[in-house]
Amino acid sequence: MKKISKIIAVILCAVTPLIASAASIATSERTLSGSVIVISGSQITFSNSTAGVYTVQTSGAKLVRRNGSPMQLSEMLVGDKVQVTGNVLPDSNVAGSTIRDLSLYTHKGSIGGKITTVNANGFTLQGAPGKVYNVHTDINTAFKKNSTSATLADMQVGMTATVQALWDRNSTDILARDVKAVLHLVQVYFTGKLMIRVRAT
Repeated sequence: MKKISKIIAVILCAVTPLIASAASIATSERTLSGSVIVISGSQITFSNSTAGVYTVQTSGAKLVRRNGSPMQLSEMLVGDKVQVTGNVLPDSNVAGSTIRDLSLYTHKGSIGGKITTVNANGFTLQGAPGKVYNVHTDINTAFKKNSTSATLADMQVGMTATVQALWDRNSTDILARDVKAVLHLVQVYFTGKLMIRVRAT
């Protein structure tokens, strides 16, 4: 009996570290990167460069843009590059602790289009087909109209404008830093005699 007990003890000593190691591997926290292929409810699925496919539970995870500022899951799009830190399970499910959307960040950029409305705080700009931007301005916004210094009051519906701004990929609300607007004048040429007919009263 003592011999059997010793054998069992030896087996347990050998197996226990392996079980602990397997459990550690099964729930180890890792950082993975890839492209989002599916967004469903509170889960996202992404694939990496080695053809690995992972499903991430975002509930309770910290969601951030590339620069670390907070974001909502609704802002994420299929195709976004993401960096996910969390516990990776053997079935490739991930309990995410931090999800960073590398494709979403506030940055400086330039957009162009036609001014469609003007208000006290800015204007709307018709950009690419189906894309309308709400352009907000403040005391730091610099304006030019036909290469001459101007103000918001000089902006008119129908002008073509190029806006340097702080904007987000998913946002149509932008804060303008520089606005260059052009009012295109139409020149009309004709040949012949100009006649003015005055109706008698």
